[in-house]
Amino acid sequence: MRTTRGLKGKKAFVRSAVAMAAVGVLTLTAACTTGTSDDDATDANKFTTRDVTDGTTTFVLVENPDGGQTLSYAKDGPMELLEVEEDGNTLAFKDMNANGELDPYEDWRLEAGDRAADLADDLTAEQISGLMLFSSHEGSPSDGLTDTQKTYLSESNLRAVLNAGSSDVEDNVTWVNEMQAYVETLTTSDAPYIPANFSSDPRNTATAA
Repeated sequence: MRTTRGLKGKKAFVRSAVAMAAVGVLTLTAACTTGTSDDDATDANKFTTRDVTDGTTTFVLVENPDGGQTLSYAKDGPMELLEVEEDGNTLAFKDMNANGELDPYEDWRLEAGDRAADLADDLTAEQISGLMLFSSHEGSPSDGLTDTQKTYLSESNLRAVLNAGSSDVEDNVTWVNEMQAYVETLTTSDAPYIPANFSSDPRNTATAA
């Protein structure tokens, strides 16, 4: 676990369209099912962690003190936490570009628009282009994460996934979590972590009488 020495000072001048695209992906978090508790701290002023699992993927759920943001990341993945001391509290932040520093876009205390602009400033044209694409219709969540999906996530930088599958809760939760965990493994200092964004048409099981 690393400790940050401060925010990386910089200004971001980006087009509004790119910033808004980044806002969309930053607001997403991976869905997690409950699991066994494994608190790392008894101090009420320090963040705590516990494991949660869907039976396939295990995540670490991070709860910050004093009403701070709740975070999650894959337990077996490369994501690390940064610690910041503020007003007597120890806060946790995800190191989403693996540089050991707390960058503005990683700071959940800041406004979403400011975080998005900072992230967009660090992305290449190829990475931004990937955020503007949608996948083909993924019709079988029960298959889990496929090689084809890994390819467009890693090589095309795509993050918007079209879910055209069934409404089965277990299949969808395990597939979504597996994909989010995989995307975390793609994180480097040159490729900041951006979670997958799942889109789907409204659906229900209601039938006409």
